[in-house]
Amino acid sequence: MLKVYKGRAQVGQAIEVKELGGVFEGVTYAEEHTTPLKQDSGYILFLETFPDSPAALLNPVQAKYPLDAAGNPAPLPENFIKVTRAELETMS
Repeated sequence: MLKVYKGRAQVGQAIEVKELGGVFEGVTYAEEHTTPLKQDSGYILFLETFPDSPAALLNPVQAKYPLDAAGNPAPLPENFIKVTRAELETMS
């Protein structure tokens, strides 16, 4: 299920999201306490947008919720904040 709960994004729109880490000049940088986004996976993301830069997670651990097989957001292991679809519906 694709849905925008709040903001100006449109369902189906590609949104570039920057994250810490990556490869630069042959050196791999990894952030110790984050789980990188996986392409073609579902997420609930809490983002900040900027005019000339990709969107950024508000927090690398607490602003990214992978969706389980039923489409429910699941917190990352380091995240103690749980979010339900019913709570997300109230954000609009």
